Amino acid sequence: MMNLIQKFRNALHQRAHRTDLYSKKDYWNDKAEKYDGSSVSMWGNKTLNELFHREQTMRVTEYVPDISGKSLLDVGCGTGRMSRHFASLGANVIAVDFAASAVEIAKAEPSKFEIDYRCQSIFDLNENAKFDVVASWGSLTVACRDENEFRDAVRRMVCALVPGGSLMMFEPFHHSFLHRVLKLSRKQVLSILEEEGLEVKTAEHFHFWPTRLALAFIDWPAWLTHLGHKMGQFVLATILRRSRFGDYQFIGAVKPFD
Repeated sequence: MMNLIQKFRNALHQRAHRTDLYSKKDYWNDKAEKYDGSSVSMWGNKTLNELFHREQTMRVTEYVPDISGKSLLDVGCGTGRMSRHFASLGANVIAVDFAASAVEIAKAEPSKFEIDYRCQSIFDLNENAKFDVVASWGSLTVACRDENEFRDAVRRMVCALVPGGSLMMFEPFHHSFLHRVLKLSRKQVLSILEEEGLEVKTAEHFHFWPTRLALAFIDWPAWLTHLGHKMGQFVLATILRRSRFGDYQFIGAVKPFD
């Protein structure tokens, strides 16, 4: 019980100081060295991480059915969870992250796919029309401290895309207590994407946030996690039609041809 209480206290402490913690590479380097597997970039409940990963990868396949042979940039790759998935689908992946320890773990992870991992910040990205797909998975909302930095990051990703290329973002965009470092509403985010020259194709909510809050920080028994997740999915997907109450949002956009 004391261990459980301490975990909640640690989680609350981190959330209270998230602006100072999450946007700094030292926090992610330290986390990469202390935790293992999906807990490095996701949550303490590894069963929930597996369920979330399954949801996310299924949505990727639905949105971009065939990325085989395409050049893909994974922004904020962490320890390479999604980089490896993109590579398994046949994409030629370049993956960047500003946390050197996370990048080294990604490089050391056994994989039959070649992935070009680089220690690099999104704010150092300076590519021109090089990638067919640019993906950001939970990275921009911790790397960007305000609207100006978010706009700068989006501008760099748009520049990196070829005309007709796709941008995929899976981020916890919020203007409420759920926000990470970046505090922007869904309306503000979509407006910025369009102002920077993208055509937004879809914006959907994922990971019902009341369930996520209840399950994420503790490695609950698998049966309890599955039950809670299934109930959250039903509410979010069936009742709310993915229109609100998601902790994360999947946004798909396209860079138009000139």
